[in-house]
Amino acid sequence: MDTENFFRAVLPMVEKCGKYALAVQDTIPHLSKGDDPENLAQSALTEADLRVQEDLLKFFLDSGFNFRIFAEEETKYVDMFPKTGRMLVSIDPIDGTVAYKNKLPNFCTVIAVYVEGCLDGVMLHTPFDGRSYVATQAQPKSLVWTFSSESGVYASEELICIPKSRDTLITYSPKKEDPNGEEAKRFERLEAMGFIVNQFDKKDKMNPRVGLNSILRGEIAAYFRKNVPCLDWGPISLIVEKAGGTVTDYNGNRPDMHRYEGRTDCPKPMRLPSIIVSPRGNEDIHGKLVSVLKR
Repeated sequence: MDTENFFRAVLPMVEKCGKYALAVQDTIPHLSKGDDPENLAQSALTEADLRVQEDLLKFFLDSGFNFRIFAEEETKYVDMFPKTGRMLVSIDPIDGTVAYKNKLPNFCTVIAVYVEGCLDGVMLHTPFDGRSYVATQAQPKSLVWTFSSESGVYASEELICIPKSRDTLITYSPKKEDPNGEEAKRFERLEAMGFIVNQFDKKDKMNPRVGLNSILRGEIAAYFRKNVPCLDWGPISLIVEKAGGTVTDYNGNRPDMHRYEGRTDCPKPMRLPSIIVSPRGNEDIHGKLVSVLKR
């Protein structure tokens, strides 16, 4: 199955789910997962997360898609997909749940396709403006799809990501991943250099008005983290990269940044050891991050 055509096939349903999430945002019950009250990102959950994921998974099944699935939440439809196969689809139904719970618009749905363990494409949909950001390995540029009510078709244009921020960063480093406080010291160095380091795992260091998808609108200078999940932090990097941005690991290396299966250097499946992502024009900032974060 061609990845871009798959995204086109599922986009109407993704948009429908996004409109639902917007419609119930003010009233949807809030849930919780995880046991760290300071880590808002890890514990954030709403009934909308579950509903959007289940509606999308059911749509995949009803449409006859026969791929493996890697989903953010554990819901009933997850077990109905094959356990083996060369193609895997990951789904993050509401990325930015903390923003969603705070009635802010900067949440999104992220769907990524992996072929033989490597990232082949990603589609990120932002319901508040109806835009879908798409990147595939087969295409040289990242695209933005928008639906035209006048023509009844989707318009496609190249993503031009102009960074407006030179100081705002996003990261994630929970205590269990930084028991000796080494990462915290690196973040302090970055703050001493004039950067604003938003930490999704720290209540007093988190600004819910910025999220990973903010990088596509130029609202953050870069994002980075260790133990990179395939649901959001990893695949969004392909959109940035195809729009002329820079993607490396903490040591500034580029090779193997899209392989998520068959690795021996990560403690969890479908992860990368580390990542730094910056939009075109912020290459100097990327270099500064490597100088501080490298091992």
